[in-house]
Amino acid sequence: MNFLPQHSMPIPLSSPPLHKIMKKLLFLGLHQLFTTLCGLWYPDSGATHHLTPDASTLNHKTPYTGFEMVKIGNNTGLSIKNIGFATYTTPIFSTKFSLTHFLHMPSIFKNLLSVSKFARDNHVFF
Repeated sequence: MNFLPQHSMPIPLSSPPLHKIMKKLLFLGLHQLFTTLCGLWYPDSGATHHLTPDASTLNHKTPYTGFEMVKIGNNTGLSIKNIGFATYTTPIFSTKFSLTHFLHMPSIFKNLLSVSKFARDNHVFF
């Protein structure tokens, strides 16, 4: 007996596996999401949190009253004004992604996306 799936159309042996195609489409959707909908984002593999200078990026925010600071590359400590979260939907597949424990820091100049935190919070891998 033949237990292989029967296809109405033959699949060329040279075609990439479906998971590679889906991964590429998801990447394109994420790239479009972070560059078009949210402004320009910089993935940071060393960041522990997502950082933004713009409080309007957060869907919900709470003023930060603690004393902790975020250290950046030159060992300078920057203060945190708000902590919050944001949820975004990709234009492709309408997939929702969450950015949790998002730090609003007016003294930084760019939006930083923590790659490890994004992967953990959204159950994805790169």
